Amino acid sequence: MSPIIRLPVVSAGLIVLTLALGSGPALAGPPWTQEEFFTNLQFTTVINNRERLEDWWQKQPAYLQQRILNSEERMWWPIILCNYFGYKPGAEARASAEQCENNIRTDHDRGLEEWTQNGEYKGASESCRTRNQRDQYGRLVCG
Repeated sequence: MSPIIRLPVVSAGLIVLTLALGSGPALAGPPWTQEEFFTNLQFTTVINNRERLEDWWQKQPAYLQQRILNSEERMWWPIILCNYFGYKPGAEARASAEQCENNIRTDHDRGLEEWTQNGEYKGASESCRTRNQRDQYGRLVCG
């Protein structure tokens, strides 16, 4: 089998993404070098294989590589996932990579607020439920 990085499918992608976007230690900040990207990327698969990552990286277009290296570390996986799903930078609103990335990051951050550090679900706060402000999909907006 050839060494190819396989990104998570949509159904498992958001669960895996939640683990990958965890709040790790803060790093120096963008722009990053390729070496820093390879070293600091948190893998979302059981196989933590740098050779597969480097092989995947070499196959990516220059605009995607630069977009990743010039972004905050917490945005790396949203950028990779949105590119995998077919969103492109500068596209119309429905196919906008920026909108996709921000939606993934916002959903992740909203989810973090509803869990304790030891992994117990606590749900939305009482004040958020009382306010009952909802987004276009009917989800509580607590931020």
